[in-house]
Amino acid sequence: MKKQEGYAQVGNLNLHYTAISHTGQVRKINEDDFLALPELATFCLADGMGGHNAGDVASKLTLDSVAKYYQSELTSPSLADAINFANATVHSHANGQTMGSTIVVARYTKDYLELAHVGDSRAYLWRERQLKQLTLDHSLVTELFIKGEITAEEMRTHPRKNVITQAIGPYDVVKPDVQQVTCQKGDLFILCSDGLTGMLDDNEITQAIVAKKELSDITELLVWKANDAGGHDNITVMLIAIT
Repeated sequence: MKKQEGYAQVGNLNLHYTAISHTGQVRKINEDDFLALPELATFCLADGMGGHNAGDVASKLTLDSVAKYYQSELTSPSLADAINFANATVHSHANGQTMGSTIVVARYTKDYLELAHVGDSRAYLWRERQLKQLTLDHSLVTELFIKGEITAEEMRTHPRKNVITQAIGPYDVVKPDVQQVTCQKGDLFILCSDGLTGMLDDNEITQAIVAKKELSDITELLVWKANDAGGHDNITVMLIAIT
């Protein structure tokens, strides 16, 4: 299990973050990973794919590439460019093999949070005791739901619920979704892999948030609840609170 906690500041925003990545109850290898760059107020999470074709390598390479991009001497780096740089790196490393990763990145500025993702790793916002999903999964079931072919309940049990329509690595081009979110004191942003959301619904995530006061305790409880529900996949959770 990988854990991290720390603090960051950008402008008038004071950030407190915690993260845990757990193998879960079924998988033998953890193909999830996370990366915190507090000096850049940037936080990333990746869920590798490929099984024996090194999904764990794909997720680490994805995050390392984002870090390398942001630690370069660029004057105005963008999340979309960072993700495309990561995609090119993983795609080249795969060399024709099935290898890929999801990614969700949160980068804080003095004015707003810039958020980007590829795949089905998610970002949520907890504000004024309400949980809101900020990202829309790049997945088959999401497309079917948007078309009205299945219900929200059926999305959770659909036999092809794990099929994603975009990922870092398999193709030479990706189109990350990028958005800006205005921040305010008391906001809690949640980045997570589908190992959490596949086990817990929004109500169960909400219950964990209100059950604990300390940020690290909430993170641990979310991972524990996902494992207690079966832990069918690797579980990674990053919480970033504006204090």
